[in-house]
Amino acid sequence: MPRRKQQRHRPIGEDTRIAVNLTLKKLLNTVDQKELEFPSSYTAEERAYIHELAKELGLKSKSRGKGTNRFLTVYKREGSTIVQADAVIKLQKPSKQSIYNLMQTYPLNHKECQDLLPPTERERPLNNDGIYKLIKKYIYLLIKKYIN
Repeated sequence: MPRRKQQRHRPIGEDTRIAVNLTLKKLLNTVDQKELEFPSSYTAEERAYIHELAKELGLKSKSRGKGTNRFLTVYKREGSTIVQADAVIKLQKPSKQSIYNLMQTYPLNHKECQDLLPPTERERPLNNDGIYKLIKKYIYLLIKKYIN
């Protein structure tokens, strides 16, 4: 087996296995908690183990992000915000117009645009004016679309 492949399959420590097992069982036994996020500090092998264990326990799991920002969420099949449909808010035309006017009068600043990015992208600095303008453009297009 090539040296590179041998390095990728590092064994998962017993302490990690025990901690993950206890954490997932606690999630199952806690009525109010629907999902649990594991930080990006876990290795690919540890995330694979968590996925496997979650499946065995009847839980769903999803990894998101890229590289060092990759994290994993485990959730119960029912009641999770991940699997529920997006909430729908129906606004009357005057409310939509007010929102649009506010956005025109008080445009988003740099920090507000960054806050609208997904959590995995927020750590990257928005030093490119193109990205800032693009986010603002999409927000205005969304608002405009739902006013008509």
